[in-house]
Amino acid sequence: MRVIPFRSGLLASAGVLLIAGCASHVTLPEFEADHPANPNAAAAPVTSPSQALAADESTSMVEKAGAGMPGMEHSKDMEGMKGMEGMDHGH
Repeated sequence: MRVIPFRSGLLASAGVLLIAGCASHVTLPEFEADHPANPNAAAAPVTSPSQALAADESTSMVEKAGAGMPGMEHSKDMEGMKGMEGMDHGH
């Protein structure tokens, strides 16, 4: 098998970088006791859930107002649609 020079150079470079990366010494930064990245830091306080989408008196009023909307009666009972499966809707 003939090795293309570019591939062999690329493989040699990758090997050198791998060995250099494994042989190097990495120093980890020291974080203050209250820094979020410090594993010994205290956990963040838990907040109460948002009530932005909670139902209240104003939403119940909207639901009551929408219950009597004209023209929406057909959505309550679709019994009148039985037997219309084969109806031709073309004009």
